[in-house]
Amino acid sequence: ASITVHMPYPNPSSAAFNFPFTISGQYPPKRIHLSIITVDGRNVYETTYSEDGAHVGTHTLQWDSKTNAGAYAPQGVYLYKIVIQTETEQAVKNGKLVLIR
Repeated sequence: ASITVHMPYPNPSSAAFNFPFTISGQYPPKRIHLSIITVDGRNVYETTYSEDGAHVGTHTLQWDSKTNAGAYAPQGVYLYKIVIQTETEQAVKNGKLVLIR
């Protein structure tokens, strides 16, 4: 099995960010976790997807630039962390997002 986490797009964005990833092999994703935090470490958005309905192939997570409270996040630089786990491996990708309003 192999997990490839691609660069999020568009970046910068004024609305939503897409986080594409591909899982090949026989094991589908068991857990997918996406965190968005401010550069000073404050959690803005966090979500976890379980294996329900997941399959091997290409997937895309999306962050609509809203906080966990449902408000639009202000313009700025954010950090993201995506963790994808299958039965046999785990992939982690970190990076920066630029949100413009």
